[in-house]
Amino acid sequence: QEAVGPLLYTPPEAFFPSPHTGHLPPPDRATDMWALGLVLYFLCYFALPYASADGDDTAEMEDEVKRYAGCVSSPLRSRSCIDCARTESCSPLPQLPSFRAASTCRSRTADLPPSLLALLQALVHRSPTRRPLCERVLRAVDGVRVELKRG
Repeated sequence: QEAVGPLLYTPPEAFFPSPHTGHLPPPDRATDMWALGLVLYFLCYFALPYASADGDDTAEMEDEVKRYAGCVSSPLRSRSCIDCARTESCSPLPQLPSFRAASTCRSRTADLPPSLLALLQALVHRSPTRRPLCERVLRAVDGVRVELKRG
């Protein structure tokens, strides 16, 4: 099958063929939400969450995308997830030892509104079924705007 879009914006599940058909899954809404999450991540942290993002080794990039944990537990911050009523203690920052600017990103995280971080964690959630629908993203963006106005 032909790949669509840059490798680094491809969600982890896109690399695993269906056990029934042997084909890679086609791009869908969850794929778009993942890519949107990585664009948002880049806007927040000035980098993608992969150490191999600047390299030319596509096999290494693919492996790192497959391993990316998405929403990773963190004791530093607790906030409501935009997809559910329960409170999760999560951070969109990867916990991979190869991440090149983790301390810089963690300090930037402290400056970002919790509602923006909750949106980011939902968009780059490891499970495609847990990624939000467009309507939910729009409501979350409105919440971020309100939070930013409040200061």
